[in-house]
Amino acid sequence: MTTLRLDTADAVHHPKSSVKPNDPRTSALYWWRATQIVLVMWGDNRTPYVYMGVDESLWNGWCEAPSSGRFINSVLVDAGIRYAPCTDEIL
Repeated sequence: MTTLRLDTADAVHHPKSSVKPNDPRTSALYWWRATQIVLVMWGDNRTPYVYMGVDESLWNGWCEAPSSGRFINSVLVDAGIRYAPCTDEIL
């Protein structure tokens, strides 16, 4: 197991809009440039997920998207970005 230190992320994004404002799907995104990993913290406190292979262009698009969830489903999945539940320790 490795450790993801939130304080070492190169960028953090807190989505402001959601199709369900009272039950947002994502609450925070943490991005590490060197490893191209994004950690997604869910609004309903489900297990965080990691997305691997997210370059700066995808990261910027994700942050600018009106809906993080729709971006995941329509852009990241189509781009073949790998994702999985986070099994790393999060500090």
